[in-house]
Amino acid sequence: MNCPACGSSDMRQLNNGNWQCGSCGAVTAGSSGLGCARP
Repeated sequence: MNCPACGSSDMRQLNNGNWQCGSCGAVTAGSSGLGCARP
């Protein structure tokens, strides 16, 4: 799983089921990191 907007493959799942991108703190809903973007 990766997050192109952050340029990082460091994804972690949060307590609420969202995914956070480790390098920039972006969060996306659901199980796919492809939609995450900078907050």
